[in-house]
Amino acid sequence: MDIAISSLVLAIRSMEEAIAKYEALAGDESLSDDDLDYYGQYVLDLQKAFGEIGSAYNEMQKAHPTYPTFDAMLAQSAARASMKLE
Repeated sequence: MDIAISSLVLAIRSMEEAIAKYEALAGDESLSDDDLDYYGQYVLDLQKAFGEIGSAYNEMQKAHPTYPTFDAMLAQSAARASMKLE
């Protein structure tokens, strides 16, 4: 197992969780407008970083075909998340 690609997998999963958490905060109407703006901007920043990490993962995945593609990994994550909701 390659440490670099494994680290990217962990970063991707952590960022998915962080994005979900801050998206929920950004949509919390009980917060002040300043807080909503702050969390909304934070989500945008996380999504930008997520895209950059995804691009790096795609490049590394080409050399490690036993790892799923980025899109397949996201689909797996979505499936896990929907199972948690049930």
